[in-house]
Amino acid sequence: MVNLRRIRSSRPGISSARSARPTLSAPVVARIRTALTQRAATTSGTPAILNLEIGSPRTALDAALAAARAQGHRALGFGDTVQGEAREVARRIGAAARRIAERTPGPVCLVGAGEVTVSVRGPGRGGRCQELAWAMLPELAGIPDASFTALATDGQDFLPGVMGARVTGESLGLAAGLGLDWRALLDRNDTHTALSAIGACLPGRPTGTNVCDIYALSWGDGAVPR
Repeated sequence: MVNLRRIRSSRPGISSARSARPTLSAPVVARIRTALTQRAATTSGTPAILNLEIGSPRTALDAALAAARAQGHRALGFGDTVQGEAREVARRIGAAARRIAERTPGPVCLVGAGEVTVSVRGPGRGGRCQELAWAMLPELAGIPDASFTALATDGQDFLPGVMGARVTGESLGLAAGLGLDWRALLDRNDTHTALSAIGACLPGRPTGTNVCDIYALSWGDGAVPR
């Protein structure tokens, strides 16, 4: 199982979420100061607008891929513009993983960045990462030792205190054993209730940045619920 929560403290330029007050790290501050100084030295008269990119979904994706490789996985990216309805994206990710798993032995980790959407039709509670993780449950069933993580890089997946969720190939059976109806809970958009019941929610707190979400599916490494 890839521990992507480590990227919150290992990404260059992004402060650790463990800090009580999120702040920009020294490399980011230095980069901003240098750019502003250079701009001021070359600009006269009316100041021009300066746009400086200090982070992006690609930044988070690259860090997540590096974290997966460091943990011994063959890391494969599926882009930094993942979007679409959460349950549709789940089907696409699952189909791609099954194709790759047929010809690529583990451990493998597929990683993408972006933001899925949720069409709210029910009275339940959840967030886009939680909805995607819950929608992934049947997709993981046919992949050995599968684990899927969806997390918000700002530390909050709509609900305070929750940054996303991690599920495995055993989660669907665990939910059924507790009497949880996967389809009914998905249709009610009550994924927080469901994931909390099986211990799959990831606690979070503000990280001081927001570069969309990170999604990772790993298999072949003896993944276990955590």
